[in-house]
Formats: sequence, C-alpha cells, structure tokens
Amino acid sequence: MRRLVLAAALLAPVAAQAHPHVMIDAHAVAQFEHGKVVALLVG
Repeated sequence: MRRLVLAAALLAPVAAQAHPHVMIDAHAVAQFEHGKVVALLVG
C-alpha cells in the first residue's frame, strides 16, 4: 500500500513554475603578443 501511495505522489502532475529569461549582450576581445593570447577582455 505504501508503494502505491508513493508512486501516486511521484506521478501526480505538478504545475510548472515560470521563470524569467534574460538576454545578455556581451563581447570579448583577445589581446595577442607574439602569436599567443595574453589577455582576454570581456565587456
């Protein structure tokens, strides 16, 4: 009986929780010295 109650509780539909979506605008610039990246500037 306990397994039936547990299965029913786990399979019961639940309401989806809404969450905000955020768009991020960013850019990155690589700084090179002698053909190698020495810095990464993110903004």
